[in-house]
Amino acid sequence: MLSAAEIRVGVVVSRNDYRRIMDIATEVIAPLLRRGCRESNISIKYVPGDFHLALGTLFFAEYTDVDGVIVVGENYDANVAKSLHELQIQWNMPVEYRYGNAPCGDGCGVVDMVQLQSEMAGDIPEEKTPTSRRENIN
Repeated sequence: MLSAAEIRVGVVVSRNDYRRIMDIATEVIAPLLRRGCRESNISIKYVPGDFHLALGTLFFAEYTDVDGVIVVGENYDANVAKSLHELQIQWNMPVEYRYGNAPCGDGCGVVDMVQLQSEMAGDIPEEKTPTSRRENIN
């Protein structure tokens, strides 16, 4: 199972919420660091608005080796949530959607899901082990 220090996390932030951009360090990064994630394994990218959050998440999936993505938007949007859910399934990569002033946990749901995925993949007999997403990156 991957330790928190080994997990690579992408963070996609909507630029249209400047207050949240300023709070990213305390709301997202600090809890990950307290959990044991390395700062060098956390990558933050900004997108123009909430409409672009899903595409920013897809870019992390396609062009990086992150294990999971935390998405930070201004307001809840059902279409964005649905798109993020579909990306999670399509790319076999945990995605956590945080928005506005909605109460959130410690921001480490992605870490929990990556560790669960790693643990369960380790329980599969070697001859049936699926190819990991990391090995599929072009």
